[in-house]
Amino acid sequence: MQKNGELSRTGINILLIVLIIAVIGIIWFVIKGGIDNENQEAFNNSENSENSNNIFSGKTEAIIADHNAARDFDKIPRCWIEEAKKQLRVAYQHTSHGSQISSGIEYLKNNVDSSLYASGSSGVNELYFADYAMGGGDLGGDWAPPTRDYLDENSETNTIMWSWCGQVSGYNTYESMSNHYLEPAEEIVLNYDINFVYMTGHLEGTGPEGDAYTANNIIRQHVKDVNGILFDFADIESYDPEGKYYPNGSDACEWCEDWCEKHSSDCLNLPECAHSHGFNCVQKGKAFWWMMARMAGWDGTSSDKCP
Repeated sequence: MQKNGELSRTGINILLIVLIIAVIGIIWFVIKGGIDNENQEAFNNSENSENSNNIFSGKTEAIIADHNAARDFDKIPRCWIEEAKKQLRVAYQHTSHGSQISSGIEYLKNNVDSSLYASGSSGVNELYFADYAMGGGDLGGDWAPPTRDYLDENSETNTIMWSWCGQVSGYNTYESMSNHYLEPAEEIVLNYDINFVYMTGHLEGTGPEGDAYTANNIIRQHVKDVNGILFDFADIESYDPEGKYYPNGSDACEWCEDWCEKHSSDCLNLPECAHSHGFNCVQKGKAFWWMMARMAGWDGTSSDKCP
């Protein structure tokens, strides 16, 4: 009987050892699985980051290219212009008013530094800038579907810009602006992981109480709310380089004529500028490059170190 008892105890001990080993194995399997999952998630996040088109993701504040951007053009370190040319692939769609930006870009390339401010459709030693990229029209029309079509066919594009051409005042309530412009833009950013440059509409001469001002302020507030990117077309038209405000001006840029009479050296070889004065186009070209540098990582100060 004693021998049988000893055998029973031995069997129990063996069973306990087996159970302990099994429990240890289960615990190790769970821990290892968690580690593997964390590693896989880290890998996926890293891969998604590397493949992301939205180089401005994780932003903590909005980028606003307004009259201050044009004023600070000369502060942009050369290296950040070069970095923007490496990083950004821009597709821009507009009609006549929107061509003011393109005219300003060309002016800087042709009259200031043809190498530094190079842009075009090759992307070789230049900013990739696809002008009239999405087939026609402007923000007054049904702009979102052609944007999606373009991105479906041009996955290397990481920045989208559209301009208005006189229609912004028709969207002077939050609901109408959101339905037509703000919500579709945010959906495109989410679906395609790209940088979307919002834009205000041009001045209409109706002053701060006019519908255009109201509509533009809706856009401005939205960009601040989402830490987005804004090219403030109207604001650039509203201030001269000394910061004097012209609240009742129009897209003709009446103050530009006076400025050039007093500062002729600022206004040499001005470009043709649709609906406006050539100096207005130059200001918009300067603000554009400021915006590109900021999107590439420049902090907006002349002392910022090169990447």
